[in-house]
Amino acid sequence: MPPDLGDITTTNANGDSCDIFYNIFLDPLFYATTGDSAFCLTENSPCIDAGDPDSPLDPDSTIADMGAFYFHHLIPAVENEPNRIIPREFCLLPNYPNPFNPLTTLRFGLPRASMVSLKIYDICGRLVATLADRWYPAGYHQASFDASDLASGIYLARIQAGDFTSIQKMVLVK
Repeated sequence: MPPDLGDITTTNANGDSCDIFYNIFLDPLFYATTGDSAFCLTENSPCIDAGDPDSPLDPDSTIADMGAFYFHHLIPAVENEPNRIIPREFCLLPNYPNPFNPLTTLRFGLPRASMVSLKIYDICGRLVATLADRWYPAGYHQASFDASDLASGIYLARIQAGDFTSIQKMVLVK
C-alpha cells in the first residue's frame, strides 16, 4: 500500500490535483448506478483524467479516466436529472412537422450514451446536411433541420448510434 494513500501528493499529466491513490476514496459522481447508462462519469467527476498517464489514452485522446465508461470531453454538460426519461431502446421519432417548410425537428432516443450520426440525404442519396456527429448521453434529444436552401421534395433522415440504424422519410413543401 502506498504511504500517501488517500492524500493528494501528485498531479497527473494533465495537471489535475488528484491521482489514482486519492480518487479511489472520492464519490465518482456517476449519472446513475443502475440501468443501461450506469457508471457514466459526470462532467465534475474527480475520476476524469485521473488514471495512469502511462496507460493507453481514452478514445477522446485524453488521459484515461477511472470508471466503467470514460467521460468524452466533447459531450455537452448535462445535469444529473433523476426524473429524466431514458428510453428502453434506440429510436428515431417522426420529424415534426411533416410535411414541413422550411424547418422541422427530429427527435431521437438513446438507452445509453452513444456516438450519434444524424444525416439528411436527398432522394438521390446525396448528403445535404449533417445534424449530429458526436457523443450524446442517454435520454431523448432533438435536432433542427433548416431546408431553406433546398428544393421541395422528399428527403431522408438517417441516424446511426452504435449498432442501431434507422431511416425515415421527410417531405419538404415550399
